[in-house]
Amino acid sequence: MSGGPGGAGVLDQRRTLAAVAAYVRCPVCAGPVRVGADQVTCDRGHSFNIARQGYVSLVGGQGGPGTGDSAAMVMARMSFLGGGHYQPVADAIAELAARLDPGGPGLVLDLAGGTGYYLAAVLDALPGRLGACVDLSAPALRRAARAHPRAAALGADAWQPLPLDDGCAAVALSVFGPRNAAEIRRVLVPGGALIVCTPGASHLRESREALGLIGIDARKDDRLADAFGGYTVAAAVPVRYELRLGHADLTDLVAMGPNARHTGADELAARVAALPDPFPVTVDVTVRALSATGLSTCRRIIVSMTSTIEPIPGRQVLDLSFLLAHTSHVLATRMTAAFAEIGITPREYCVLAHALGGQFTQVELAALADLDKTTMLNTMDDLERAGYAERRPSPTDRRARIITVTDAGAEQVAVGHEIADGVHREVLAALPAQQRQVFTGALTSLAEGLLAEPVPSERPVRRARARAS
Repeated sequence: MSGGPGGAGVLDQRRTLAAVAAYVRCPVCAGPVRVGADQVTCDRGHSFNIARQGYVSLVGGQGGPGTGDSAAMVMARMSFLGGGHYQPVADAIAELAARLDPGGPGLVLDLAGGTGYYLAAVLDALPGRLGACVDLSAPALRRAARAHPRAAALGADAWQPLPLDDGCAAVALSVFGPRNAAEIRRVLVPGGALIVCTPGASHLRESREALGLIGIDARKDDRLADAFGGYTVAAAVPVRYELRLGHADLTDLVAMGPNARHTGADELAARVAALPDPFPVTVDVTVRALSATGLSTCRRIIVSMTSTIEPIPGRQVLDLSFLLAHTSHVLATRMTAAFAEIGITPREYCVLAHALGGQFTQVELAALADLDKTTMLNTMDDLERAGYAERRPSPTDRRARIITVTDAGAEQVAVGHEIADGVHREVLAALPAQQRQVFTGALTSLAEGLLAEPVPSERPVRRARARAS
């Protein structure tokens, strides 16, 4: 695996950043950008400083649920990965990327790529490709900017709309990180490859049990399948082996991941000191290669449906019913795919968000969320099983139950706000700036005016879906 740019590092970094910039878009106006002496700028004058280490932050002032890794976490990761403990995982990722590279233009895009460790392995296997490591953490980006001569480091939140052009990535990597399914669909070329690495049930089992660490989500594979249902699974490679880690490596393993935010350094040191040295740890991951071939077919079908937006023969007015129904359905699929990454549905998010607004009974929440009684009952059953909400006796009416959101549910709502805003922001960004206010104003006028209430009919019309937010 390449270790860095070498003696001509600064010059190589600048050349690589300039080449990758052809695929980058301004996070403020979505316009193309160019690389100057010390800034990346767009034609509208938005500018972003290039750090002296070679990376550029393109967050664009939009906050999100993502949290960048601290300097201590990055140092632990550099130490652990530098020891070669995850080399078999990197090898499996690189092998699949090389096998499924679709050819043609496009980046290797590493989402929430940290220090660029896996990106460097893939670029070694694909000598004709440029790479971009996207991450929020400045300490990680400093390392990623030097991970490989053909890799650029971009500061951005993987949960938010990415500052990248449509169809810019021939290969996308998602290794133990968040996956914004809607954005991955947008940036991946038709026929491109998405390489996803997820932990199995036995991954780090010994350390999790001995040190009281965060468990593995048993529904992770199901959520992955739901989020990327339009893709073809081209390969699934299990990678399983045993490590025997000394106390220093074991400490780095814990300190480089999310457990570092829940366990203090002194407490971790005391727990590790009580364990045998070396300590056995199982690595159990699956590297999946998903092909966007099926997705491109879906896009072609949609294009064929909408390429000629004209009235049906014999009619004089544009088919508003089709346009509104079709775009509403597609928007719902994008929202559902985005929420699948945190394991809930837009409907469940809607119920939780309304429940946080006050003390409501199940019947009152059903009205707020625009759900029928049966759907509301099933939704609450699911939320209770997941530990996100509880039915508690009303302090004023013994016959009633108040829906209370748990701390875990409140966290889902906070992330859900950002996901919903991100999906809606992405849709609006697809319109020219001058059309956005006109579009939202027109929809609001219809929703508050002529189309505010259903019209009674002898044949009731079933709603396509419940209100998502």
